[in-house]
Amino acid sequence: MKSDFIGLYYDGNKGSKSEVKVLISKDEVVISNDTIGVIVWPFNKISAHRDNDDKRCFLSYHFGKKSTHLEIVGQEFWKELIAASPEEFNQKKKSPYEGIKKLAVLIFLILLGFGIFYFYALPKIVDRLAINIPYQWEQELGDKLFQQLTKSEKIDSFGSLQLDEFFHDFKKDSFFPAKIFLVNSNLVNAFAMPGGNIVVYSGIIEKMESYPELVSLLFHEYGHVVKRHVFRGMIQSVTTFAFVSLILGDVTALSSVLLEQANSIYNLKFSRAYETESDRFAFQTMKELSIDPQGLIDLFQRLKDIDSSKDSTKVSSIPSFLSTHPGTEERIENVHEWIRKEAYPYRRDSSLEEKFIGIQSHLTH
Repeated sequence: MKSDFIGLYYDGNKGSKSEVKVLISKDEVVISNDTIGVIVWPFNKISAHRDNDDKRCFLSYHFGKKSTHLEIVGQEFWKELIAASPEEFNQKKKSPYEGIKKLAVLIFLILLGFGIFYFYALPKIVDRLAINIPYQWEQELGDKLFQQLTKSEKIDSFGSLQLDEFFHDFKKDSFFPAKIFLVNSNLVNAFAMPGGNIVVYSGIIEKMESYPELVSLLFHEYGHVVKRHVFRGMIQSVTTFAFVSLILGDVTALSSVLLEQANSIYNLKFSRAYETESDRFAFQTMKELSIDPQGLIDLFQRLKDIDSSKDSTKVSSIPSFLSTHPGTEERIENVHEWIRKEAYPYRRDSSLEEKFIGIQSHLTH
């Protein structure tokens, strides 16, 4: 280590300046000349300027109300001083804003972690908890929601009976019951409710040209029922509250919040995975029943054409299950791919065709 450097010593109390010799020992700086004698500054008592480098180094030493300073130009003094005690002078070299920067980074990381948890981890946790809620509780919630629905929508009793008979002609026994209700409206829409009720607007049936399309629609919605997508989606919409309620076992409070959010069921947007799963359910069911899978493609294509039509006065909106991701084009391609991989024989069912014609005939009278 270099043994001596030349610097300027400032005595802040006397207002004097003198040239001095500076030595760096193991844990101190020794300053001396013929006038001031020998002065020792312990490393841990020295304040170093944050802009120190080997071109200019400025140190201060305070004792009581007195303060003295040392300035060294060139000579690689600062490099030698850091080498002698890096734990002392590396810290003192840092900007006074370093602490603020660290705090800002910490806050950013906390917010980032919270964002990741809230938008990615928490929905998965809530979804897992929702699946484990007894289905009976979901049915009770669905009944209350349906009661609210009937206050604003007029149910077509005879048309509902026709649709329900059409659906139950080929629906196998299941743990998840379902009941179909028809609403007379130009609205081109259909949606499932928690617990199994499925609401179909006459506007969408009037656009159909074959019974496989109606089968496709009903089993797409029933797929949401079986997979409990509607219930899970509603809970996801009140994620934070749902998480706390489920952890505490307070399903009564959660039920109240969901009922307050009842209107959201009309516009509930399912995830890409939910929609694909429900499409797949409809295709698989049609395969089991030997019903032409082209009905699913025709339904998607017809409603896609309606959506792109400039004549928007005839159609209030497209079905919720077509207005969400994945896009309709992608869903049509999915069905084509399933047909290519799982081609199956299908047959024309005159009984279902007759009932389909009867339903459409009822709507025109």
